[in-house]
Amino acid sequence: MKREEFNIPYIIENSNNDILKLEEIIEHSLAVINKKEDKIAALLPEENKKIRLEQDIIELKQNHQNNNFKPNLFGILVAVKDIFHLEGFKTRAGSRLDQDLLTENEGSLIKKLRSQGVIFLGKSVTTEFAHSAPGPTRNPNNLKHTPGGSSSGSAAAVAAGYCPLALGTQTIGSVIRPAAYCGIVGFKPTQGRIPSDGFIKFSETIDQIGFFTRTVSGAEMIFENILSPKHFKNIKELSQPVLGEPDQAYLNQADKIALKNFKANKLTLQKAGYRIEKSPILENIAEINNFHRTLIAYEFARAHKDWYRKYPEVYRRETAELIEEGLKIKENDYHKARDQRLKLKIEIKEAMNEANIDIFISPAATGPAPIGINSTGDPAMNLPWTNCCLPVITLPAGNNNKGLPLGLQLAANFGDDEKLLRWSKTIASLINGLDKL
Repeated sequence: MKREEFNIPYIIENSNNDILKLEEIIEHSLAVINKKEDKIAALLPEENKKIRLEQDIIELKQNHQNNNFKPNLFGILVAVKDIFHLEGFKTRAGSRLDQDLLTENEGSLIKKLRSQGVIFLGKSVTTEFAHSAPGPTRNPNNLKHTPGGSSSGSAAAVAAGYCPLALGTQTIGSVIRPAAYCGIVGFKPTQGRIPSDGFIKFSETIDQIGFFTRTVSGAEMIFENILSPKHFKNIKELSQPVLGEPDQAYLNQADKIALKNFKANKLTLQKAGYRIEKSPILENIAEINNFHRTLIAYEFARAHKDWYRKYPEVYRRETAELIEEGLKIKENDYHKARDQRLKLKIEIKEAMNEANIDIFISPAATGPAPIGINSTGDPAMNLPWTNCCLPVITLPAGNNNKGLPLGLQLAANFGDDEKLLRWSKTIASLINGLDKL
């Protein structure tokens, strides 16, 4: 099986008509894992993985052998961030806490994927409780660099070619940033489009599920098939979107490399006929960053306070510090932060409507992946879009002079996920051509 064939559109087309055997998919994946995993460390260790996957294939075939209809995601191999609960696996969440305390029942998304015929490759590495204390995962593009976080293993698994799909979650930038660092597509839908149950929460009101793929086409197919038909909006024809450029105060959070790449991508899009409107939105980015921090620290502390009081010694420094910070936040300040969040949602919606902006564009990260794995990088470029629940996607957008990937971030209006995916296919082909993989 060729690398370019190991993507969602190809597998869906060919596994459903038996041109591509499930055994071929597993054999290809395990061969890549055996070659790379010792250095990348994207997956949690699993004894007898090959035997378990072979048994999963047998059961999947048996479930559909007397049925002429195969589910739409039949044979898609999926890595699952280890804060999701997955039958047959303990949930560890990058923590030293007792796994039995953490493990619960599968949620709606995992059940939906299972019903659609996916094969679960296994659990992928996460930072501790999806915060900043990193795991051992390295960036497949350059092993000296971080893959980002907190969905570190999921991004690395797709980038390394272990699987065409991996699940992540985002509280600030844990899907969009790792996708940029690893040179793949990361998609975070509008909050609420995917049910947010079945995983260990970081922030009850902020957490949003997302996923990683090799192409926008693959992301679109996954999104369509994890929603019920009545909830997926069929988009037939779309006019070229109007692009919005946020205030410079927000953009200046990115480094010179990211801004130079962003400028080049803007020029490419303008030459292709795209109109880019400058917007004053996010001029108060420092204030937005602060109230987002208040929200997530407060909620994280209350999610963990009972465990933390009983087992403080098992929490890593970065995680313990966030809990301590959150426990000191007054309820009144927390509610002010929630009010500010609502205000930002209204401001962004009004700004888009007034200027007829369809998509805000920006660098997907503050720069290329930092060197070392003691930090997962800075999520500043992703924070405001996560805070106000917009659908967001990372598109691979070239490399720096050291070969490290850079990404372009696209944020559409509330609920315009399907439009964003459709528009992104064209934009991806213009800025890098990776959607043709």
